[in-house]
Amino acid sequence: MRRPAHRPLRYSTGLKHVLSLLVVVLLGAWAVAEPPTVERTGRIPLANAQKAIQYHQKNGEQFPDPVGEVLLYRVRYDSVGLDQRLIRLSGLLAMPSSGAPKGIVLYFHGTTADRRLSPSRYGHNQPSPEAETACLAFACGGYALLMPDYLGLGDDPGVHPYPWASDNVASGVDLLRAVRQDRTVPPIGPSLFITGYSEGGAVAMAAVRQLEQSGGEVPTRSAPMSGPYDLSGVTVNSMLRGRLAAFPLSLKLFFLSYAAYSAAKLHPEIDLRDYFAPSFASYIPYLFDKGWPDAEVSSRLLIKAWQLGAIQSVHKVLTWRFRQALKLNDQSDPILRELRRHDVYDWAPKSPMLMIYLPSDSVVVPENTLHAERSMRGHGAGEDVLRTFAIPLSGLNHITAAASAMAIARRFFDGSLNASPTKQSVRTN
Repeated sequence: MRRPAHRPLRYSTGLKHVLSLLVVVLLGAWAVAEPPTVERTGRIPLANAQKAIQYHQKNGEQFPDPVGEVLLYRVRYDSVGLDQRLIRLSGLLAMPSSGAPKGIVLYFHGTTADRRLSPSRYGHNQPSPEAETACLAFACGGYALLMPDYLGLGDDPGVHPYPWASDNVASGVDLLRAVRQDRTVPPIGPSLFITGYSEGGAVAMAAVRQLEQSGGEVPTRSAPMSGPYDLSGVTVNSMLRGRLAAFPLSLKLFFLSYAAYSAAKLHPEIDLRDYFAPSFASYIPYLFDKGWPDAEVSSRLLIKAWQLGAIQSVHKVLTWRFRQALKLNDQSDPILRELRRHDVYDWAPKSPMLMIYLPSDSVVVPENTLHAERSMRGHGAGEDVLRTFAIPLSGLNHITAAASAMAIARRFFDGSLNASPTKQSVRTN
């Protein structure tokens, strides 16, 4: 009778073959991967920082005085794209000239389709209001500030997956890893703080969730700000309801169009005519492909919507089919399914988190924050871990509230917001 001894040998040979292939693949990936590069792009002199911060202080925004000048760097680093292939991304590092003893603030920026506003472009006379304000709030106060450009922005020629929060987390986590490992970067304290505004608020939330649940570098504190945490519920419903003035209507048209444009580019089976009136559907890719400034795209979308009769709401630019899908929350619709996949509220943080929001925000409505808080409380997040903070200044909108939100986040990271928060500005239930 034939002995079966050859079977283990065959299995062993096959295993060795698989392991050999794996080694070849890994060696190939390492060969392709490039080390990060850190390029000096500019500086914020102390006198300039003092003048800019004084302006914010006069507006009631509680920015602490700067402690020194800030050096600006463009970081290029490897990350992984949506197809799991290696890609080269870019981001901003803003470093106090004397180092960063307080640690790193990983900041995820808000919505933009304009590559010129990518954080890494800040410097060399290229303005970027959000990057500048974040530098004043954090880098001028002793923190290293990291701002990824995201997939599809900055140096990446692809399409930005907007507003898909979990798809943009890797751009920040890999930027953090690159800076931690780069020996040319001045000393940075061990603490990690995570924040972001608007789109970036949701990405910040997703980043904290991923790091805590995957066993990665756990943040010391986090402060998501005015983010669309519940895309599939609160955010979508708020986009459709209410009678809107021109400014919030133009922003909502921009956000809806940008999300649809991104989805259609990344998923060719999606036809924009299933979602928007025909002339509006064809107008969306025309505008976003031009690479025009966000304000130009937003104003042109508003004019087009007015021509279609959308005076105070977005309903006139949407198809009946899509309105029905929204009403029924039809998960067979690919865009609604994608929205559900990127909800980031249904979990509980383990590290201290402060969710900051504007009570009068008509674009990313405050119910996003309050709904997330209720859900997280249900998952066991107590007041020792999770708090919410309502921006107390009046007369602000979703755009102009960003600086106030950053000032509050800075105080939270500094530890000066811990004791006796006022009942007027803090919600804990």
